[in-house]
Amino acid sequence: MSQRDRTSCSEARSALWLDCVNVATFRGEGIMAAYLIAEHKIADPAAYEEYRIKALAAVDRFGGKLLLRARSVEALAGSWQPDRLVVLEFADMASLKAMHDSPDYQALIGIRNVAAANVLLA
Repeated sequence: MSQRDRTSCSEARSALWLDCVNVATFRGEGIMAAYLIAEHKIADPAAYEEYRIKALAAVDRFGGKLLLRARSVEALAGSWQPDRLVVLEFADMASLKAMHDSPDYQALIGIRNVAAANVLLA
């Protein structure tokens, strides 16, 4: 990552309180990473905690990493106000879909749906 990229990421973290992803990924230097963005409106905190722990283990098994987990998000435009916002990074879309379609993760969908109303984007 160049010095300019580090500075841009540092400024983004300061302004947005988010971790900045490596911009080289978006410049065609290698395979483009894939991101799963999840919104959870939690109905059952205990069930959500069970889902969170098991889901992150599945993410880890497929090489994914947690970039952001936010409980408080401020909409700068529009009215989107998720209770929880999660951003996961995978090496590529094939890895993301392999995790999502894996028996381990598919077994968690029932818990996830009891725990929260969910929107997942990739």
